[in-house]
Amino acid sequence: MSAAFSPREVVARGRKIYDRHRDSLEREHLGEFLVIDISTEKFCLGTSAQEAYEKAHDGSLTGPFHLVRIGARAAFRARRSNAEDRRLL
Repeated sequence: MSAAFSPREVVARGRKIYDRHRDSLEREHLGEFLVIDISTEKFCLGTSAQEAYEKAHDGSLTGPFHLVRIGARAAFRARRSNAEDRRLL
């Protein structure tokens, strides 16, 4: 049975694990996606987030997972949309 983690705990543990491996990951896999199983501290790499998650699930990792884009502040960028763009005409 796996322990329950809050979203904040998943992020904190994921960042801690990533930071331990940061130098080698950024040197060898810059721009790739990394899925970290925070329970086991094992991880899977992929050229896309989907590929990394698929490898994690196929590789018997159970999660919870933390997703990172290696060398970036966040895995994805979010943009605010203008309210006018959502109007129905």
